[in-house]
Amino acid sequence: MNIPRLSWLLVILLPFSLKFLGHLNFSRNIFKNKYFKLSSLLLVMFVLINFSVVFSYNLYGSKGLTYFIFPILMIPAMFFSGVFLNYKKLPFYPDNIIIINLCLFFGGILWVFLSVGHYFSWNVSITDLFFSQDTLSELNSTEGRRIQSFWSSDYSEGISAPSLDIFSSLGVSLLGLIICQLFFSKNKRQNIPLLFFIIIIFLMSLFSTIALGSRSPIIVIVCSLFTSIAYSQYVFISDFSGNKKSFKLFSNVIMTILFLFFLLLSISALYDHFSHVTSNTNLGSRFAEKGLETDRYDAWIAAVNQMWEFPWGGRVMKLPSGIFYVHNIWLDQLYDAGIIPMILLIAFHLLQIPIFLDFFKLHLPLNIYVFVLGIIIAFLVSFIQAPVLQASIPFFASSCFFLGSIIRLTIDYSLLKHCVQYPKHFVQ
Repeated sequence: MNIPRLSWLLVILLPFSLKFLGHLNFSRNIFKNKYFKLSSLLLVMFVLINFSVVFSYNLYGSKGLTYFIFPILMIPAMFFSGVFLNYKKLPFYPDNIIIINLCLFFGGILWVFLSVGHYFSWNVSITDLFFSQDTLSELNSTEGRRIQSFWSSDYSEGISAPSLDIFSSLGVSLLGLIICQLFFSKNKRQNIPLLFFIIIIFLMSLFSTIALGSRSPIIVIVCSLFTSIAYSQYVFISDFSGNKKSFKLFSNVIMTILFLFFLLLSISALYDHFSHVTSNTNLGSRFAEKGLETDRYDAWIAAVNQMWEFPWGGRVMKLPSGIFYVHNIWLDQLYDAGIIPMILLIAFHLLQIPIFLDFFKLHLPLNIYVFVLGIIIAFLVSFIQAPVLQASIPFFASSCFFLGSIIRLTIDYSLLKHCVQYPKHFVQ
């Protein structure tokens, strides 16, 4: 919920609360996993070095020591909470991994929804939201498209729209999961409460996206939708294949080709057709005006070109006029703290790739895979185009929790390779 001070404190206390409830389990098998050990080492090193350098440069100004201590505690706490989740005691199998991550994301999504609604004084109708250009005129006239936080009464300070879009991207990425629950789920009646919760999250994020005239969440919607449909068709075809061993290699190749094809198709469709079709609506007005063009590309190039000239950070690089951040999670850490934190963060994220490859080899329900695919796309889009750590440290901590939960589920299930499906004794 991004409540000042309180949210940070409660997140740090999260591991202790989960441990008290019996939902954390320090399994020895986790400590034997090389991916977990390397990921933990890289993340802890990144947090310590990055925020120490940022604090030494006084980049947070008057926020002081609090913004130095809390991130160092919060980010590892969230990651390890995800890793040490005890799926044996978490209820609502097999959707527990979806539910616990959605509950975490919901706080940020609700905060954005409340902030946007409060900004427009809750008097924007659905018709005005979609078709009234005056809805966005006032917002676009402000520098950086800034609005006030729901918890803030100081109208001199505002939050930029890209800092809010990162939360909205998580919500709108659930469109593929909604379709999967409606058309591909085998237990539709049992999933009605979860489906209702997911739809609420999606609609709240869609409202925020349209009201802010955002482009990044729209890209997330299209990419996650096409990817979810492609993966669902892949699973459907493979389930009815007679010779699964010979079909597996072939289908993996086809799946990779389809994924790249649908990704390129979605991007080209957005650029060539979507902005034209929706040019008279708030959903596509900024697409029609700017397409996918942005000054951030110039900021990326400037940061890379000055990497060796300013390897120790300090925000001394010369960025294009009007750009205050590089708008890329890895390059922004180069800009803030130097090349070493950037390399550590890149290595941490690259190390998650083999974990996800192992995760998608498990025999889990389709809706779990579709959920993970959508969230991966949402995080990836945010990481590429937004200054994530500068915008919201809790958002980055939430991504670490998500990655940690994937690691735990993958490790637990890898111990049960002899089982074709998830064994009942594992979830009781």
